[in-house]
Formats: sequence, structure tokens, C-alpha cells
Amino acid sequence: MTLRTIIFSLLCLTIEPLPLSVVLADDQSENLVKTSRDDTVTLDTLFAELEKATSLAEAQRVERIIWAKWHWHKIPRLSQKLKLGTTYLQENNFKKALYIFNKIIKEAPAFSEAYNKRATTYFLMKKYDKSLMDIKVTLTLEPRHFGALSGMGLIFMNLGDFQRALMAFTAVLKIYPFSISAAANMKIIERELNLKVL
Repeated sequence: MTLRTIIFSLLCLTIEPLPLSVVLADDQSENLVKTSRDDTVTLDTLFAELEKATSLAEAQRVERIIWAKWHWHKIPRLSQKLKLGTTYLQENNFKKALYIFNKIIKEAPAFSEAYNKRATTYFLMKKYDKSLMDIKVTLTLEPRHFGALSGMGLIFMNLGDFQRALMAFTAVLKIYPFSISAAANMKIIERELNLKVL
């Protein structure tokens, strides 16, 4: 099964509001490098490097650059707004965070990271159906968004739907083979699926 097929299958699923007690996206916004605007290194190049990395340190270096690029917008004001919204989110000021992310999305509807951040905000506000809708939009705009895929996997784990969680984390590991969180979650999923078989 190809990565495109896995992601398409996940996006086509009907999902209900969810009781989840973990943050959706495990992003590295606190550790952004300053190369986000470096147009000489494309996301395609970075994802190729991420897939072929031979060490955890190398993979994490590339991951940080990818997150930096995701947080960057060609309109600097929108990058700053995203940073402000993320600060509100970290302070649990969800009303202000949501206001900022809504404004960004209205002005720049193709800015995938604004949807990803709004997904996290909705999750923390316990509006799980809206959170999942934004995860789907994030993945439509950026199918390689391992943070959004991880969030989807965590949701399925909390629902007890370990088959679909397995699909989500399999997609993460195809994109980011050194993902520590995805590997750890895969072990939990495999244990749960083995228990169901017994």
C-alpha cells in the first residue's frame, strides 16, 4: 500500500467527536531554525533527506527545518500572527488563539500550519469534530505533515480503533522513519492488536 493510498484512506474516514487527552501535533515550534525562508532548500529535498537519514540526530535536524518552513509564510505578517497564536495556545488562551488562527485562514486558506494549529486549539477546547476536520484539511494541503498524521493516530488510539491508528502511524514512519513517538505508539498498537487476537 502506497503512502498516498494510506493517507487517502484516512481522509475518507467518517470520524465522530472524540474523547482525547493528549495534544494533537508534536511540533517543534519552540526549536525553529532560522532557515525557514531559505528557498534554496525545498520541502521536497528536506523530506527526501528525512526519509534517508542515517541517524536520529540527522533526522531531528531535518525535522526542525521542516517545522520552520511550515511556520513560515511569504507574507511576514502572517508568520508573526501564527507565532502569536501559538503563544496564546501555549498559554491556554484558546479564545485568542482561535481568533488569530481563524483570521490567518481567512486571509491565507492554503497555509497548512494555520489549520494544524487550529486543530490543536479545537482539541484543547474539546471540540474534537472540528479538530479532526482541520487535520483533514492540513493533510489535504500537506500530505506529508507527520504532525497532523500523528495527531490522527493518537485520536484513533484513544477511540480504541487500533487498525486505523496503525495506518496513521505507518504513514508517519514512511515519511519520518526515525520518529520516536510514532515508533513508541506502534509498539502500543501492536500489543493491543495482539491482545485482541488472543
